[in-house]
Amino acid sequence: MQSGSSCDITYFMNTNLNSDSVHHEINALLLNGKAETAFEAESMFLDHHLIDLARLALELDEETFKQHEAVKIFFAHGSRPFEDSLE
Repeated sequence: MQSGSSCDITYFMNTNLNSDSVHHEINALLLNGKAETAFEAESMFLDHHLIDLARLALELDEETFKQHEAVKIFFAHGSRPFEDSLE
């Protein structure tokens, strides 16, 4: 996928961010050619669900929050590339 191209959000089926559907949505991006790598698909997923992640942080207790599949991916990606881009 080319940098700066828009993500077709029709491939994101659940805006409620169900923990069980996270990998299904990421796999759909890969299988439909919207993303070329797992990292790219995860990044697209996280970009699309950023508000949902914030909502989870407010609604769930800390342990449940940490166990959510989307949160695990978010933590694995880290914020360093974003922080570096601000310089």
